Amino acid sequence: MRRFVHKKYFSRRGACYYGEVHNLSNRQLILCAIGIVVVGILLVFFGALPVTERQTSNNPISPLGIRVPPPRPAPTSSDTIAAQNGDTFQLVVSYVNSGFEPKSATIQKGDTVRFTDNSTGQLWVSAAPPASGERYPGTSTCGGTSALDSCGALQPGRYWEFTFTQTGAWQFVNSFDKSKSGTITVQ
Repeated sequence: MRRFVHKKYFSRRGACYYGEVHNLSNRQLILCAIGIVVVGILLVFFGALPVTERQTSNNPISPLGIRVPPPRPAPTSSDTIAAQNGDTFQLVVSYVNSGFEPKSATIQKGDTVRFTDNSTGQLWVSAAPPASGERYPGTSTCGGTSALDSCGALQPGRYWEFTFTQTGAWQFVNSFDKSKSGTITVQ
């Protein structure tokens, strides 16, 4: 049991008491401590007290306590052209660590396919070697033997789009791992 001594106390009647002793039990002290903690939590919750937060990610925290998302990567020239032309695509072929998804698909002549790198490695979309069938006709912008060629590595999260103008069953591979392949059938 603890003692609390008032040095001065004024009642409504004006009487003055010196040295009045109050005995506080342990239960009363615990209830007071809990009350102080609850008030502190409410003040923090409603923003009256500052909170220092350990940053757990690479995203900074604004002065208002809002986590700021990382900046988007700069758009590529193909992103800018697509946005200006209002281009759309009809199929997404996603490259993941286990290969292309879907592995095969059927589209209409003139449809655009977006090849997206959702793996942890790089992706270089190109027509499959001639031994696996007929290559997609034409030459790429980088001088490759098929128009179906992304002409370089796509980093994770990036994409490349290709419009199929020739009918047939066209096989493609990741040039970095030729065991990962797929087929687009154009009707």
